[in-house]
Amino acid sequence: YFVGFNRATGANEQNDEADNEVTIITVTSGVGTQYSQSFLKAHLVQGESYTITNFYNSGKDLVVTANTIDLDANPAVATVSLQLGDVTPTDPPTTAPPTNPPTAPPTDPPTAP
Repeated sequence: YFVGFNRATGANEQNDEADNEVTIITVTSGVGTQYSQSFLKAHLVQGESYTITNFYNSGKDLVVTANTIDLDANPAVATVSLQLGDVTPTDPPTTAPPTNPPTAPPTDPPTAP
């Protein structure tokens, strides 16, 4: 799998699909070092996610999320997150509630006999 940002400018200005979107591509063989047929699996706008089930036979799903796409930046940028497997959110740590202030003034200090 390959994850990219299909910025619709320059050589990509007249593309037909997924302008200014995050793309997820798969290939029939290899790891991208030589020619291989590729296929567009998904294209994501900001906030969308795509799940690759059983990622590389790991038994875990890989979730690709297009967090932000900023076309006003120079150059434009897409921020993407990858999450492999279940991530269980943790509860924030709990602390004891504050104690009440004293209700009576302090007692006199001890005296020596």
